[in-house]
Amino acid sequence: MSFPKGNAYALAPGETIPTRGRPRSGRTIKRGVAKVLNQVAAPLCELAVRKALEGDAGCLAACIILLANSDVMIDRKAVTVEASAT
Repeated sequence: MSFPKGNAYALAPGETIPTRGRPRSGRTIKRGVAKVLNQVAAPLCELAVRKALEGDAGCLAACIILLANSDVMIDRKAVTVEASAT
Protein backbone atom coordinates (compact mmCIF):
# COMPACT_ATOMS: atom_id res chain seq x y z
CA MET A 1 0.00 0.00 0.00
CA SER A 2 1.43 3.36 -0.91
CA PHE A 3 0.49 6.82 0.30
CA PRO A 4 -0.05 9.74 -2.08
CA LYS A 5 2.68 12.35 -2.15
CA GLY A 6 2.07 15.90 -0.89
CA ASN A 7 -0.18 17.35 1.75
CA ALA A 8 -3.87 16.58 1.27
CA TYR A 9 -4.75 19.64 3.37
CA ALA A 10 -2.58 22.15 1.51
CA LEU A 11 -4.27 25.19 0.04
CA ALA A 12 -4.59 25.52 -3.68
CA PRO A 13 -3.19 28.66 -5.30
CA GLY A 14 -5.62 31.57 -4.76
CA GLU A 15 -7.44 29.82 -1.90
CA THR A 16 -7.55 31.62 1.47
CA ILE A 17 -8.04 30.62 5.08
CA PRO A 18 -10.88 32.24 7.06
CA THR A 19 -9.23 34.85 9.29
CA ARG A 20 -11.99 35.39 11.82
CA GLY A 21 -10.33 33.09 14.32
CA ARG A 22 -12.01 31.54 17.29
CA PRO A 23 -15.37 32.94 18.39
CA ARG A 24 -15.30 35.19 21.43
CA SER A 25 -16.21 33.54 24.69
CA GLY A 26 -18.77 34.97 27.08
CA ARG A 27 -16.02 35.73 29.56
CA THR A 28 -14.12 37.83 27.01
CA ILE A 29 -17.26 39.77 26.12
CA LYS A 30 -18.03 40.43 29.80
CA ARG A 31 -14.49 41.69 30.37
CA GLY A 32 -14.81 44.10 27.45
CA VAL A 33 -18.14 45.45 28.69
CA ALA A 34 -16.78 45.80 32.24
CA LYS A 35 -13.76 47.70 30.93
CA VAL A 36 -15.96 50.23 29.11
CA LEU A 37 -18.32 50.59 32.09
CA ASN A 38 -15.42 51.22 34.46
CA GLN A 39 -14.34 54.13 32.28
CA VAL A 40 -17.76 55.81 32.32
CA ALA A 41 -19.15 54.64 35.66
CA ALA A 42 -18.49 57.81 37.67
CA PRO A 43 -20.22 60.23 35.25
CA LEU A 44 -23.16 57.83 34.86
CA CYS A 45 -23.59 57.52 38.63
CA GLU A 46 -23.38 61.30 39.09
CA LEU A 47 -26.03 61.81 36.42
CA ALA A 48 -28.30 59.17 37.98
CA VAL A 49 -27.98 60.75 41.44
CA ARG A 50 -28.61 64.25 40.05
CA LYS A 51 -31.73 63.09 38.21
CA ALA A 52 -32.93 61.10 41.23
CA LEU A 53 -32.67 64.22 43.38
CA GLU A 54 -34.67 66.11 40.74
CA GLY A 55 -37.45 63.53 41.10
CA ASP A 56 -36.84 60.97 38.35
CA ALA A 57 -38.32 57.74 39.73
CA GLY A 58 -36.34 55.47 37.39
CA CYS A 59 -33.02 57.01 38.39
CA LEU A 60 -33.99 56.83 42.06
CA ALA A 61 -34.71 53.11 41.66
CA ALA A 62 -31.37 52.63 39.87
CA CYS A 63 -29.52 54.43 42.70
CA ILE A 64 -31.23 52.31 45.34
CA ILE A 65 -30.35 49.12 43.46
CA LEU A 66 -26.73 50.28 43.13
CA LEU A 67 -26.54 51.02 46.84
CA ALA A 68 -28.13 47.69 47.75
CA ASN A 69 -25.66 45.76 45.58
CA SER A 70 -22.53 47.72 46.43
CA ASP A 71 -19.92 46.92 49.03
CA VAL A 72 -19.83 50.53 50.24
CA MET A 73 -20.82 50.97 53.86
CA ILE A 74 -23.10 53.93 54.51
CA ASP A 75 -23.32 55.70 57.82
CA ARG A 76 -27.10 55.81 58.03
CA LYS A 77 -27.08 58.63 60.60
CA ALA A 78 -25.08 60.91 58.28
CA VAL A 79 -27.23 60.36 55.20
CA THR A 80 -30.15 62.75 54.99
CA VAL A 81 -32.37 63.57 52.06
CA GLU A 82 -34.31 66.78 52.02
CA ALA A 83 -37.44 66.83 49.93
CA SER A 84 -38.24 70.09 48.25
CA ALA A 85 -41.76 71.40 48.76
CA THR A 86 -43.34 71.80 45.35
